[in-house]
Amino acid sequence: MSRVLSEQAVADFRTKLCRVAARRFAEFGYAGVTLRALSDELGCSRTTPYRYFRDKADILGAVRTQGFRRLAEAEEAAVRAEPDPLLRLQAVGRAYLRFAGEEPDNYRLMFEVPEKFSPAPTAELRAEVQRSQRPLIESVQAAVEAGLIHGSPTTLTHLLWAALHGVASLHLAEKLTSGRTFEELSEAMVTLIARQMQSASNERPSPNERSPDKES
Repeated sequence: MSRVLSEQAVADFRTKLCRVAARRFAEFGYAGVTLRALSDELGCSRTTPYRYFRDKADILGAVRTQGFRRLAEAEEAAVRAEPDPLLRLQAVGRAYLRFAGEEPDNYRLMFEVPEKFSPAPTAELRAEVQRSQRPLIESVQAAVEAGLIHGSPTTLTHLLWAALHGVASLHLAEKLTSGRTFEELSEAMVTLIARQMQSASNERPSPNERSPDKES
């Protein structure tokens, strides 16, 4: 008869298993995350993971959910600490890149699981993804409403995220070989983005540009 585990024991094992899964994904890709490999590394029986997760997809979904939750928490802390709209936008960008640098395995798994292997996201995962996006969206919106930057909040948010994700992804792929550290390039990126947005806000909008107040 299996012994009854406390809620804390269950949570601790799930966390440990998710940590190993994230690392194996970063090292070996999707194919390297097998229940057999996870069991061997954790020193448990092949059936033990099934006491905590339904299958491999459930494990990867849990890792991604936890990752997006921690990213959201880091961004939310940056928002609370900075009242100035433009400086807040930069602070959120720094928090995003800091998370990618401090949790590279989780960041990879959050964004690099092949679509064909990605199960339908749970309600919890969808909620955490949206939560992680909200600080960027709301920071851009606040800067636009304050007249500090100009343009479509949706477009600006997408461009900001693309820039941040690009730097993070290049760093994790070890492609940043310019002689600058990731931290130096991260700071340069958020500063450049803020300056560019400010510069663009002083330019006359083109006739085809959508006004922020018409943003759907």
